[in-house]
Amino acid sequence: MKAIWAIAPIKTDTEREQAVDFVADLGCNMLITNSATPEMVARANKRDTQIIATVFPYSDDDARSLAEVHVRSWQAAYRGQLPDEILDNLSVDQREEQWHLTLNSPSNKVLVAEAEQRIVAFISFGPVRDEGLNKNSVGEVYAIYALEEFWDRGIGRKLMEASLATLREMNCATVKIWLLDTNQRAISFYQKFGFRADGAQKAEPLAGVERREIRYSLSMV
Repeated sequence: MKAIWAIAPIKTDTEREQAVDFVADLGCNMLITNSATPEMVARANKRDTQIIATVFPYSDDDARSLAEVHVRSWQAAYRGQLPDEILDNLSVDQREEQWHLTLNSPSNKVLVAEAEQRIVAFISFGPVRDEGLNKNSVGEVYAIYALEEFWDRGIGRKLMEASLATLREMNCATVKIWLLDTNQRAISFYQKFGFRADGAQKAEPLAGVERREIRYSLSMV
């Protein structure tokens, strides 16, 4: 199965039609876009093309959905890397409270991906949080997660591309991200974008368990 995503932003009905036809003419049958209308979905169906996700900024009502994706994706991504007791006891209610704070933070930017009329993935990013780095020129990807059933469908890549484009608009020359040192899937994902370990490491406690993380860096220059 092939996939292609449209060049954002799609703003007009003509551009939506052209995007669907472009994908179909290439023989692809999956499309990720930043803007989908019922008419665009109908046209895609006629061309045997499936719109699998739509990427767009969050709304204030998304905290619960984001919390559910966050918890479920943690449980899938970190199974075998963190103790089952920690993962099985993650609370959607507690995570929702944290997301309300995040969504009301002016420095924290969030993009979400919607498929099948629900949020299935998100990315959170903004100025770097590490002390000693210039917050005006260094950005950070705080988190990117997707429901397991939507892995390997190009959604994470589209979210990352959109976030990096925004960070460039914010004049970020470098982007950082902290990754669990055992998370080979995530490390491989970021390396495809050019991220490389920059030598920084840290160990943080999580429910009595030490979590070791490595910082990765991407030059935007």
